[in-house]
Parts: sequence; C-alpha cells; structure tokens
Amino acid sequence: MIAFARDGDVHNVWWTICFDRKFLNKKFDDFRTFTIAQFVAGSCFGLLTWTSDYVIDPVAAMGTIIPHVMAIVPAILWTALRKSRNYKLLETIAVLCPLPIDVTGVFIFDRLHGGAPYEPAGLLLFLLFGIIAYQGFSLVINIIYTTCVISIPHIVALLFGIDHFPHLRFAVFAWPAAAMTIIGQTMFALDYYRRHQLQLQLERESQTDPLTGVHNRRYFTPLLEMEVNRARRLHHPLSLLIFDIDHFKAINDTYGHSCGDAVIQACADLCRRDLRAIDVVARLGGEEFAILLPGTDLRQAVSVADRVRTSIQDAAMQIGANAPVRITVSVGAAECGGGLGTASDFLKRADDQLYRAKGGGRNRVCAESEPEPQARGAAAVPVAYPSGRP
Repeated sequence: MIAFARDGDVHNVWWTICFDRKFLNKKFDDFRTFTIAQFVAGSCFGLLTWTSDYVIDPVAAMGTIIPHVMAIVPAILWTALRKSRNYKLLETIAVLCPLPIDVTGVFIFDRLHGGAPYEPAGLLLFLLFGIIAYQGFSLVINIIYTTCVISIPHIVALLFGIDHFPHLRFAVFAWPAAAMTIIGQTMFALDYYRRHQLQLQLERESQTDPLTGVHNRRYFTPLLEMEVNRARRLHHPLSLLIFDIDHFKAINDTYGHSCGDAVIQACADLCRRDLRAIDVVARLGGEEFAILLPGTDLRQAVSVADRVRTSIQDAAMQIGANAPVRITVSVGAAECGGGLGTASDFLKRADDQLYRAKGGGRNRVCAESEPEPQARGAAAVPVAYPSGRP
C-alpha cells in the first residue's frame, strides 16, 4: 500500500478495485476463461468429495449422493453464460452458486457417523476456492463470498438445531483462515490494479507522439476507420484535415534540428488550443499532422482549417537566442461522404488536397468542393482557398 500511496490517491485505488465498473468489466474479461475453468473444476471436485463421505461412513454416504450432485450446477451455469456481458448477473451467480453447496455440507457432515471432526476442514475448502476462482471479480464480491462461507454453517446449525455442529472448533479454524483469505484476495486485486495501470501506460505511450504529446499514426489509423464507419452508419458528417509545415527542411538547415522540433511542438500546441475536445490531432510523421473533425461538414472544416493556418502564421516562435521564427502551413481538407470508400481512400483524398495546396503556392487551404460525387465514384471538383477565409 505504501507504493500505491506514492503513485496516487489511495482512496481512488480502493474505489477502482471495488466499484469502478469499467475497470471491473475489463478485469473479468481478462479472467473469464480462468473463472469458468475453476468453477467447472470446482464442480467436479464437489462430486468427487462423495468418496470422503464413503470413507467416513459407508452406510450413511449412500444418502448424500444427491446433495453432492448439486455441485454440478455452477459448472452448468458458467458454461451456459460463458459469453454473457451482463456483469451484474455474473457477479450474483458467483456469490450464490457455491452457497447452497456450503449449506448442504453442514447437513451432510451431521448425517455421517463420525463426520463432525472432519466438518471444519471440509468447509474450509470453500475459502481456498474463493482465493483461486474469484480473482476476476470485485474485491467487494470476494469479501462478501468469504464472509458468507464462514457465516452460513453457524447460521444453518443454529436455525435447524444441529446440536453436533462444532461452533467453537469451526470458528477457531474458519475465522482466522477467512481473514487470511481476504488478505490474499486483496493482494491479488492490488496486483492486478498495478498491472492494469502499467498496461494503460504502455498503451498511452505506444499511441502518443513523444515529441508533441498528440496521438501518433498507430492510434490514428484504426480511429479513422472506426469514425468513418460510425459516420456512415449514423449519417453524420465527418471531415479530415491534413497539413504540414511549409519549407520545414529550410528551418532545420538554418536553425538546427532542435529548432525544428520546437516548431513542431508549437504547431501541435496551437492546434490543440484552437480545436474542440472531440476533435483529434495526430502527428502522422515528420512535419505532417492530421485533424479529424467529427460532426463537421466540408464548409465548416475549411473554416477550422483556415483558423488553424492563421493561428500558426501569426505566431512568432522564439527559439533560444535566435530571432523569432514565423512559419506557415498548407492544409488539405476532405469530407467523408456516404460512399463505400475505405478510411485509406478518405485519407488519400485529404492528402491529395494538401499536395494541391503546396503546389498552389503554400500557406493556403485546398478542399474538395463536392464530397458526395467523390463518394459515388465521380471525380470531385477541387477548389482552393488562398490565405484569406473563404
């Protein structure tokens, strides 16, 4: 816990491992196969424990076969629900399934002649099962299960007048074991949380450009495909801007690569300042950037593009002791439209407009004037917007 306290708010850690639905759903999906396998194995073990009844009391054991058959219920349920996304239902089943077996265990040992001495050890197997099989669930579910396992035998024995139940002996064994079980479950939960945070950090680093802090091509490419499919499915507009820095090689040659890096960083910062939270900025490589604009048609996208271009043009970038550096960018814009073209086609259309802007004198926005004919396969009629607003 000291390590977690250093890394973040301890309260947030406990809230996450106990109640954060997104975290818990991911955790269960990671352990889904393991959980199902453990419940199936536990059911098989529950059936096989009849042999211990037979060793204790061969005569009375013939009357405990049916209660042992109940052990197959968890295996059947978990096999049937192995693909379910109803996590609340799965958690409820996880808590409730073993408890009837725990209840019948009290009656089984009471029925066996000489079974009382073995009763605490037999019921303690449920605690071991909880540590192994419940790793994919919330820590709260683990604690509820463990508490029920050690409380139910006492409650059943008192309610049904089972005089031979060894309350004191069971408590001496069960309650310390339950405390150790909860400690073990807590350590499992904290360990998974730590691994989950490391995984998220690795994902962020793999999808983020280290120089600018914006997304990189690895993140942007699948996102573009997803947004194109969503826009066409929901009939929402979607536009894409591609821009790069004019004469960037000259900046590197004149001022050095450190100045070039600072210019790239400044462009990324200006883009983030001028865009909405739902817009996505990505560095595709070198000095080339992409801006994805959900819910934005081509006319609006051109306006956004010109605003970004103007902000960069007007910014005087002081790089060390050098004189302020002023830069410009060329921008290509395209709208997704409603055809069958792929995300790669959409990206190429915007990239084609970028090359038109560069070929037309740079420091300008070029866009397709009619996105719909392009989506149907007809050639789009391009129109260029020089350095003023359209």
